[in-house]
Amino acid sequence: MAYTALYRLYRPSDFEDLVGQEHIKKTVKNALQRQKFAHAYLFTGPRGTGKTSTAKLIGKAVNCLSPTENGEPCNECDNCLAVKEGTMNDIVEIDAASNNGVDEIRNIREQVHFSPSQGKYKVYIIDEVHMLSMGAFNALLKTLEEPPAHIIFILATTEPHKIPLTIISRCQRFDFRRISPSAIVERMKYIVKDQNLQVDDEALQLIASIAQGGMRDALSLLDQSISYAADQVNAEDVTTIIGKTSIRFVGNVVELIEKGDISAVIEQVDEIIEQGKEPEYFIEDLIGYYRDVLLFKTTNNPTHLNTAVVDDQFKSIVYHLEQSTVQSMIAELLDCQTTLKWSKQAKTSIEVTLVRLIDLKGNESDNNKQQEANNPITEMLIEQVSSLREEFRRMKNTTQTNQIKELPDTAKIIKEKILPSASKPYVEFLKGKYNRVLSYLGTKNEGLFRMLSKTQPVLCSRTHVVIYFNERHAMETAYDEDNIHFIEKAIDEVIGQPLKVVFTESQEWIKITEDYKKMIQQQKERKQA
Repeated sequence: MAYTALYRLYRPSDFEDLVGQEHIKKTVKNALQRQKFAHAYLFTGPRGTGKTSTAKLIGKAVNCLSPTENGEPCNECDNCLAVKEGTMNDIVEIDAASNNGVDEIRNIREQVHFSPSQGKYKVYIIDEVHMLSMGAFNALLKTLEEPPAHIIFILATTEPHKIPLTIISRCQRFDFRRISPSAIVERMKYIVKDQNLQVDDEALQLIASIAQGGMRDALSLLDQSISYAADQVNAEDVTTIIGKTSIRFVGNVVELIEKGDISAVIEQVDEIIEQGKEPEYFIEDLIGYYRDVLLFKTTNNPTHLNTAVVDDQFKSIVYHLEQSTVQSMIAELLDCQTTLKWSKQAKTSIEVTLVRLIDLKGNESDNNKQQEANNPITEMLIEQVSSLREEFRRMKNTTQTNQIKELPDTAKIIKEKILPSASKPYVEFLKGKYNRVLSYLGTKNEGLFRMLSKTQPVLCSRTHVVIYFNERHAMETAYDEDNIHFIEKAIDEVIGQPLKVVFTESQEWIKITEDYKKMIQQQKERKQA
């Protein structure tokens, strides 16, 4: 028999099993109990927080042959068993990411008029509904306006801002929240006990922290950890799987920073890189550790801690660090975290940041500063890292300069090659297809899809299209040969016409249009003269 993943095996069978989302459970259960549920729901929220599970529970409950007094499905009748086995024809799940066209929604419009074959209601669950094209949304709108009495639509999305307001206004909206780490841990403890497994509490806490409020992510990581460790899972197994450093290792680094031992700190960074650990996770853990230091120092309450373990080492660090120093250290680490997102010099960035942390700690007392000044080894290391810092700044400035220099003269291209042959029908046609272009990009390159989510075509000829960005920084980030290739391919696939892509941004576009209007006016005046 094929293995079933934990998140599927322990998918909630009733509303009591649904972790978190108490505000949603209460509202839905009351509606089911009173038989006053809506014909269309919109479920929004981060991934893995229970949107699809709740949708399936509603589908099961409304079709249950013997529901309980509080509206819960009985989980024993033929319809409940059919839902569990995935053979219930009246509950239809649609992935809008791959079925996002007008034709798919038209098929639904044709099918909704047929009565349910097994249950009392036909339930359509449309996942990632924000991926539908504008034409598909318009087709769906007509069905939502006057749905048959036996139809329930449940739309689920992680990006509600991309859904037209006309759709949102016809749905009962529920916003799913991130599940608390404590609730995730309790659910995992139940599963571990039910499966007769051995998993340390520290490992469960770490998994819950990494999942960031997503139950599905937590169970997937738990599944992976069990496969890796086999007999007994500990926190070290979890950190190995995802490329994180252990909390004890992070605590040792913080202790070395507190002591001002630059040489040892740099050696720790070398060890992280050599072991293939992710630099971003290391900085994230340092931020979490110092955050816990700050909270424990101000509240003396260990229940508020998310990362650190309250042991003698942690208490010593809390005692020796000043509150203002910890705040400054966290600010430095947050800056480093931002830098790592685009920097190719991760090791250098981390080294520079850690030296700054040591400087901050050293500034707490004149005595510590004097000791550091009298240490020739420390002076040498500071000089070396300072040199690295300057090199890093030079590389950063060079990179930014190169990016600016590599941008084409878009204003010249637009004025000379596109505007003379541009046509309003062309651009209107492309605007109507643009959501489909973005949806196609979303299946191929999610990062580029996010970059283009707030753009629009503003000019189009038979050979070129101009895509408008609200901010120059966003345009510069997107201007890349690979990105251009992806966009041009997406346009060709969707509209069947190859077009060269040119980017512009708000200030540049305003100047281009003003200059063009002046040129047209001047031509008119010359003709009249």
